[in-house]
Amino acid sequence: MLARATRSPGRRARAVGDGDLHEELQSLVLCLGTGLSSLEADALRLYLEGSSYEDMAERLECDTKTIDNALQRVKRKIITHQKAREVTL
Repeated sequence: MLARATRSPGRRARAVGDGDLHEELQSLVLCLGTGLSSLEADALRLYLEGSSYEDMAERLECDTKTIDNALQRVKRKIITHQKAREVTL
């Protein structure tokens, strides 16, 4: 699961290390497929690389609040996806 994305904009996100969690997140992103907007997918990619909210906002040419909102939407979509998977299992 993603770490809570409501940190101060200047703080750096903790990079997910190589291993099971990183592979699981990559698999999850692939499963969500077109369920993520391009902004959400880019923000998630940069988040997983360990970029700060300020760096993400600069690279994606938007506000840090927009980044925070995008990551919150990703988190909700992941939770919804996981709940749907639990129901089918």
